[in-house]
Amino acid sequence: VKNFRVNKITIPYSFYNLKSQTFTISQGGPTILINFPGGSYTAQTLAQKLMSLINTSLFGATLTINFLADQNKFEFIISFGTLTIDFLYDNSVLGQTANYNLSYQLGISPYNNLANPPSNFVNYTSTGVAVMSATSNLYLASPDLNLYEVSIFNRVRANIIQSIPINVNSFNYIIWENSLETVFDLNNRSIGDLNFQLLDDYNNIVDLNNLNIIIELELYSPQS
Repeated sequence: VKNFRVNKITIPYSFYNLKSQTFTISQGGPTILINFPGGSYTAQTLAQKLMSLINTSLFGATLTINFLADQNKFEFIISFGTLTIDFLYDNSVLGQTANYNLSYQLGISPYNNLANPPSNFVNYTSTGVAVMSATSNLYLASPDLNLYEVSIFNRVRANIIQSIPINVNSFNYIIWENSLETVFDLNNRSIGDLNFQLLDDYNNIVDLNNLNIIIELELYSPQS
């Protein structure tokens, strides 16, 4: 193959902004494990889901979670006593990615330094703004169609062959169409199979929940 062109990419927006995870709560005594189901949440539905999960396990108290739209932050208020929440993020756990973690999306801590709300809080407001999207772009990677342009800045092959902005809501289709006559050289390589990965902003493989993407390519032989 002498060169190639990406014509069109269609991706089902079936991946979730929050993955299934566990966290614990404590009212000063034993910790209680909470199972949080993965899904595509808005700020309002996330607040409701967390209140529903946590309040069923509290004793003599009620947790209220408000989304402060004017500040893009979450507020936690316990009606009696104090509460501790531990989102149990551990960088060493295989497959656990920070951008899908509650602590990051609630605005409690940045992506690169996940933490938990203060222990034994009565009223707590997230220190950062909420991030209700695990990624703002998708990236199509292919080890077979990797790009290599020698320069002082770029001395290694890049597997990313196309970035795709996410411009629709969940459970729709993300469609990218090439409006430019862009053709990439491949140095006349022989290709038997084409393998692709779909990555997010943090280089994590995107889980499409058993759905598939459609990729339209043009491949050019040296004789074409």
